[in-house]
Order: sequence, then structure tokens, then C-alpha cells
Amino acid sequence: MIGRMAGNLRRMPRASAEFTPAFQDGTLVKVKGDVTVYHVPGSKGEGLQLEGKQGKVVSDVTMYRGEKLSATLPVVVEFEIETEDGSKRKVFKAHLAEDELEAL
Repeated sequence: MIGRMAGNLRRMPRASAEFTPAFQDGTLVKVKGDVTVYHVPGSKGEGLQLEGKQGKVVSDVTMYRGEKLSATLPVVVEFEIETEDGSKRKVFKAHLAEDELEAL
């Protein structure tokens, strides 16, 4: 099985009190990089291009229990998209890097 486990993250030295994540929870962001995800419900394995899509930051896992982690994709963003026929909306989350996002 291929995947990332939370226990495999390398721990960095304790962060100072001044450290703040790049994006706070609830921040509206826009994807600025060329990012394709394949886990969108109902997409049948076809990739969904996220460039230009807007979402809301759900969490930033850079800090965990007062320690700074070296997570590769630390920002969890929630997106809401319409189905192809426009009948309903789908919500999904994606883990992204800080340099792939810009705050709105």
C-alpha cells in the first residue's frame, strides 16, 4: 500500500512562540499552481484541475502539539464544485503546499 501516514512525518525542533502558519483556518484561498487531483467524488478516476479554483483553509498541519512538522503538503483546503449536470454540489478536501496557494 502506498501512502503517507501521520506517524512518518519528521519532527522539527520546537517552534518559537512567534511562529504562525502561512494560512489561518477559514482563510479563503485560490490555487495558483498547476495542480491536478484524482480523488474527487464522482470523477471516476479522471483528474480535476484545481488551478484558479477557490476554497477555504480547513487546517494547516505545520504545527502539531507545539512542534513544527516538515509536512510536504501542510495546508488542507476544502473545495466545493458543481456536478457536470449542475444538479448538486460536491465538497472535497485536498492537501496543498503553501506555494500553490494565494490568499484572497
